[in-house]
Amino acid sequence: WALPHSDFFEGLVGVSGRYFHNLKPEELGAVVIPFFEMVYHDCQICYGKYGYAANEAAEYVAHHVLCARPLHYHSFGDHLYWQSPSGKREGGSDSDRSCYVRSDNGWAENLHSLDVFIKNTQEVLGPLHAVTAYDRLTRLEFLTEDSKVRKVTYADGENTTTVIVNFGSTEAQVKCPLGGDVVLPPYGFVVEGPRFAAFYARRWNGQPYDKGALFTLRPADGKDLKDSRQVRVFHGFGPAELRWKAELYTVQREQVIQPQ
Repeated sequence: WALPHSDFFEGLVGVSGRYFHNLKPEELGAVVIPFFEMVYHDCQICYGKYGYAANEAAEYVAHHVLCARPLHYHSFGDHLYWQSPSGKREGGSDSDRSCYVRSDNGWAENLHSLDVFIKNTQEVLGPLHAVTAYDRLTRLEFLTEDSKVRKVTYADGENTTTVIVNFGSTEAQVKCPLGGDVVLPPYGFVVEGPRFAAFYARRWNGQPYDKGALFTLRPADGKDLKDSRQVRVFHGFGPAELRWKAELYTVQREQVIQPQ
């Protein structure tokens, strides 16, 4: 490059809801990996570019989760778009590309689908990027033979944050320190670190979620999650029950729980 340094890279995380402009990895038999993050994650701000359909963006969101990058938002409707009946969506599917506009039983229930999508994704990607922004991606693992289930590790030692994402078309079972035996639906994920945990899963910490549920957890008292006595829980969609450590909580939208 002819630049002494670069702070911002537009289009690196994706273009128009895809990985690249015209290149199609599936035609090459290739797998897209976050190689750039292994070198520059701790010093370069990256975003995607151009518009995409929120109700078809599950793989795009999953890629951003793996890269621990915030999402860019496009394709807003005209004027008072949130009053448009066409934007209302009840429930949703946990097994197709529209899963991240689900709002059943969650924080954004009955809101416009674009508002649902922004809330669900930002509650995951914003805090995830915040806790990994100065960390390098230190390890990439393929957990299945078809490379559809991928695990990345940010940083080393006690500050490690791990992310597992299921890019497959069927559910996947993985093991995690906090979540135990976790079941991930297509485009589901689990994030675990000292300052942030999140999942879109059909089972987490022994609690089943038939069609999947989205939760995030952050300490509200400045401590690590394992020691926190004030944990801020966000519930995006699905059943409202969350098992944290040995206690079962019901979080309809958002709540600070006080585990003992």
